[in-house]
Parts: sequence; C-alpha cells; structure tokens
Amino acid sequence: MKEVREIDGSYLEGGGQILRISLFLSLLTNKSFHIYNIRKGRPKPGLKNQHLHIIKCLKEISDIKVDGDRLNSLEVFFYPGKVKGGKVKIDFKTAGSIPLFLQTIFPVSLISEKPLYLEIIGGTDVPGAPTIDYFRVNIVPVFEKILNEFSIFIERRGYYPKGGGIVKIKLHGKLDQIDLNFDDSKLKKIKGILTGSEVLKKRNVLERMRDASFKKLKELNIPLEIEINYESSLSPGCSYVLWGIFEGKRRLCVDILGKRGVPSEVLGEEISEKFIKYLRRGDSPDPNLADHLVPFLALFGGEVIQPEPTKHFETAIWVSKKFLNFDVKKENQKYIFIPHR
Repeated sequence: MKEVREIDGSYLEGGGQILRISLFLSLLTNKSFHIYNIRKGRPKPGLKNQHLHIIKCLKEISDIKVDGDRLNSLEVFFYPGKVKGGKVKIDFKTAGSIPLFLQTIFPVSLISEKPLYLEIIGGTDVPGAPTIDYFRVNIVPVFEKILNEFSIFIERRGYYPKGGGIVKIKLHGKLDQIDLNFDDSKLKKIKGILTGSEVLKKRNVLERMRDASFKKLKELNIPLEIEINYESSLSPGCSYVLWGIFEGKRRLCVDILGKRGVPSEVLGEEISEKFIKYLRRGDSPDPNLADHLVPFLALFGGEVIQPEPTKHFETAIWVSKKFLNFDVKKENQKYIFIPHR
C-alpha cells in the first residue's frame, strides 16, 4: 500500500490554504495524504462549505477517493487519481470565495487530460480572499505561456453576505517550465479596475474612491489608467484592484473591498498607500501572489523578493515540502527556490 503523507492542518497559518495546496500537489505527484486538525484554531474549525465544493468538483473531473469530506470534519483522507476534465456546475449557496476555489482548480486544469468548463456561483469579491479581478489580471498572466485555453466571463458579481456571483470559465493547459524569476525593475504605468454594485452609482462611490487614489498615486509621477464599472449584484459591495506595469519582470498588485461605514475616500487612500508601500519596500511579486506561486517555485525554481514574507508564504513552503523535493535559500530579502531534479 502506498505511503500516506500526514499533514497537520493547524500548522503555522493553519487555514484552508493547507488543504487547497495539498489537493493540487497530491494530484500532481500521485501521493496520498491524511490531513488532520483542519482549521483547528479558527472560530469554526473543520471543513467549510467552500472546501467541500472543491472536493466535489475534483470528484467530478478526476478518479479520486476521499474519506471524511463532511461539513466541519477535522480530518480528510485523500487518494489521488487521473484528472480527466469535463463540465461542472458548482453552487456554493453562500458567499464562499470563487478565487480561493480556483486556487486548487486552476492549477489542476494544467494537469487535466481535457479542458475544464466551469460555472461557479458564489462570492467573486469577499473578505479574506483575493478578488476575482486580482485572479484574472495578476495570477493568470504568470501562466500565460502554458495555457492552451483560458476564458473567463463574470456574469454577475457576488459580494458578502448573499454571494450569488456567477463566473463561467474555461481552463486548460500543460504544466511545464515557467519563468519565476522576479526583479525590482522600474515602474512604467499603473492600471486599475474599480467595480461596484449599481446601487452605489448615485453616490459616486467608485469615482470618489478613484479620485482619492489618484491624489495619493500622483506623488509617483507615473501614468495612471483606472477603469470604472457598475454592475448588478445581490448584495451591495465594491472592489478595487491596482497593479503596476514594469520595464522588467517585477509584478505588483493589490486589491481592496468596500467596507460598510468606511468612506470611499479612505479606501482609495488605503489601497494606494499599500501599493506604494510594497513598491518602495521592494516586494516582487506582491505578497499574495508569492503565496500562490510557492508550489510552482518548488517545482521549477525561481527567485522572489519578499522583505516581509507572510505566514501564508511560510505555510505554503512547508506544505509543498510534504510532496516535493526542493530547497529554499535566503539571500538578504530574496528567496531562491532550488528543485531537486
């Protein structure tokens, strides 16, 4: 019988990220795992609805076996199988994060025999997760050269608490060597997308956020291009994603959600200050993207500049070592990933 890797789901960051990375790497390496203490330190420990839908989707597109996939379960046994692809419709029935769902399913599409056609109903822009625009403009482009097919249509935005966002997505690629060496090259341009519910239009919520953001970003003396879209949604909400265009291989992107009781002007200043902070600190890529890229850095190698690595980053390295053989060398603020071939 094959060895089953033991994974403590409460280690370091101790969230759903440990499960999401383990699922992908298990399918990639054909190594089974047992995860226990799932989200043990959280207010509501165990598997959440969104984690169960990831597993449900994997059951439909691959030959896997799973034990323990029940709501609030603290442990899961996962036995990988061939990823075949196909059409799947997933309805979270909550504002569960679609981008976090894709943190597993997107890389799985790179090892699938056939394309994945997904219709996902849930949260597109919700607390504690990247926004769908962050996924679209910052994560996907890293994999552009190995994507055979990719399209995404956001039919409706889904904000907390009702969710109800509808995303239709086609995914397929071939997992192969990608360049994951990031540098500290010069900023040429700043782009952004502001999206909000139609009910916010009469108060010019997005315009006020943009204008406050502009005032802060002007000190960089860089061309700015910000897009504004008001769209339908079941719950009122808004999101803002801001990213840089650089001369070299640097990547920097930040996002923010509207918060009840917080003026648009404050949010506009906050996201701009965050972008400027990472820019001047030297982050490349931004911390959230670095967290997402760890399994691929472990596979292919690469260099990231992380002056203040997050717990998610450290946790992703720890989980990846359960399945992959690699070293991480630190030189000042640079993390160098060296896979063992």
